[in-house]
Amino acid sequence: MDKTFSVEDFENLDSASFSVRRQNGDEMLIDGRPVIITMHGLGSKQQVSAEFKRTRAVQVAGLAQLQGRHGKDAEREAFHREAEYLAACTISVDNWPGDALGIYLNPKLGYIAKQADEFMKEPANFMKASITS
Repeated sequence: MDKTFSVEDFENLDSASFSVRRQNGDEMLIDGRPVIITMHGLGSKQQVSAEFKRTRAVQVAGLAQLQGRHGKDAEREAFHREAEYLAACTISVDNWPGDALGIYLNPKLGYIAKQADEFMKEPANFMKASITS
């Protein structure tokens, strides 16, 4: 065996990208260029921080509900919390005229938020290339 084992060879990448698809599955193009979203990798400092923030917010909201302080806008707050999580995990949105939070907060662009969420939930998207000996 030529290479010494290193756990780093099996850790997630710090970032990965995906091409945004339109509602019908076609690649989203603006001025002939694809819209590409780059996300922080699972386990990266940024993703872990965003996850901790989201978890704390969910716990606070749950406690408020148990104490009878459930707000009238609880669903809107949950939607906003998820949008903030995705935005915190987004490094860039290439070939898009706005910012990531603006995309994720727009219910009419929910199909893009869904793609980002699904991308983040799939560890294989952040897998390093195979190591050959």
